[in-house]
Order: sequence, then structure tokens, then C-alpha cells
Amino acid sequence: MKNLLYLLLIPVLLTACKAKQPPVVEETVAVTETVAAPEAEAAPETQTQDNKYRYIVSFYSIGTGVNGEAVQQLEAFIKQFETKNKVSVPYVPVRWGREGEVDYCFKLRGMTAVQQVSFIKESQELLKGAEHINYKENETR
Repeated sequence: MKNLLYLLLIPVLLTACKAKQPPVVEETVAVTETVAAPEAEAAPETQTQDNKYRYIVSFYSIGTGVNGEAVQQLEAFIKQFETKNKVSVPYVPVRWGREGEVDYCFKLRGMTAVQQVSFIKESQELLKGAEHINYKENETR
């Protein structure tokens, strides 16, 4: 009799110990579609103008890191060019790799066309013997 009582009590206890799960609530969400005004379509063009650079010097690596000496030469040249020509040469360094790869992006605003050409030619002449450097002009980044 005692065994029969245990046999009946065990299933009741096992089901009573289960954790109660909250009921699943289904929700419906209404989706509305909005149509952009024609002015909003011009935004990507404006954005590309903001990302367009007159000159980009790209230092890349093939498994050995970038040419640190060339990077220092470029930074020293920028300071020297600013002092010599009494202009500001702001740039944006854009880091893009695991080994120190970096693009120096120049808009060259506030400089005359002659100064811009001079800056580009002089910097390329300075770095012409260095390896793993690319130059781009009038590119979007």
C-alpha cells in the first residue's frame, strides 16, 4: 500500500516542480511606407562632396607594416610647407588596416591652384624613393 502511494505521488510531484512559463503574447505591428521628398535624394551627392579630397597619400603594407620613415617625412614636409607658404594644410588621417595602413587625405582648401600643384608635386618628389605609397587626386574617400 505504501508503494502504491509513492507511485501515485511521484508523477504529481514531478509535474508540480516544473517552472511556469509566461504565456506567449502575439503582437501585430503596422508598417507604413514613407516616400522621400525630392530634396532628400540630393543628400548622397552632398555627402560625396564632403568626402571628396583633392589629394590622398596612402601608406600601405604587405605584411611588414607601413614605411614609418616616409610617414614622418610627409608630416615634417607638411609643417615646412605651411611655414614656407604661410598657409594651413589640414589633413585627415584615415586608418584602415591592421599593420598601420593609413591614408592622409587633403582637401587643400584655402590654397591657390598653384600652391596645390606645388604641394602635390613636392610631396611626391620627397617620397619618390619610398616603397608602398599610392597617390590619388580628386578622389572620394
